[in-house]
Amino acid sequence: MPNHHNQKPRFTGAVLWRAVNAYRAYIYTCDPARFETPGTTILPHERLKGTNMLYHVLLGEHTMLRPDPQLIPRIENLVAGAGANRALTVEDLAAHLGPDRVTVEGRYSTHYMDPVDFRPATAPAGFVFRHLPQDAYDTLPTLYEACSEEDLDEAEILLDEPDPVIYCGYEATADDANATDGPIVAYASHRYWGVGERDQDLDARDDPTGLLADIGVLVHPDYRHRGLGKAGVSQLTQWCIEHDVIPMYRVDQVHFRSRRIPEALGFTRAFEMIVVKVGQP
Repeated sequence: MPNHHNQKPRFTGAVLWRAVNAYRAYIYTCDPARFETPGTTILPHERLKGTNMLYHVLLGEHTMLRPDPQLIPRIENLVAGAGANRALTVEDLAAHLGPDRVTVEGRYSTHYMDPVDFRPATAPAGFVFRHLPQDAYDTLPTLYEACSEEDLDEAEILLDEPDPVIYCGYEATADDANATDGPIVAYASHRYWGVGERDQDLDARDDPTGLLADIGVLVHPDYRHRGLGKAGVSQLTQWCIEHDVIPMYRVDQVHFRSRRIPEALGFTRAFEMIVVKVGQP
């Protein structure tokens, strides 16, 4: 059931982080206790087959490596030499494989919101955000068409599969400060990550996986750098808190302005995924 304004949010403090760790454990098919134990786990990633790529994530005390399967023998040698209790770093990989053969292709940080840390942001003057009902989703293409394919990809927008909860920003008019009949100039939405049916499974779990709301944001090119992205994410975060959903924000570290949004709103940076390219020996 959705949370009410006068009730304490469900996913806060230790309950929040148990849910986050339970979900990560589901992804990596392990017990959450593994993240409290120093060491390195190698999980082949079939989608990376033939790419010479690997994903490196440090979760708590433990490193999870998801490599191209053909890299596994080389990495297993490194793990064996480092010892069972060593959480390998990207620097360890470079030292073992050769610094000229290891290239960091990207860094992507993941942030979660504990409601007690939330610092809401209001829409800048002259703009208003409203929840977009699903019967008005046909108004979205105008914004999509104004943005590049790269913009849509970074926001992880699926044109043929709109997200279930969307907040849109509009430019208010002189006649109506709450006008929402003009073009959409900003957009924030989320899609669910999680395990099980929220209403029937969560209460039965000692370590609930919950539902994680993966937030995406998109701003019309002509309206950027005005705080609309932060305001949209704030609106969506408030919705998540009121509905007992865990807000999650992922960002490419090279995008400085997008990176500032979770920092400004009070999200906690939980971990970083480092994408590594390994050259041939």
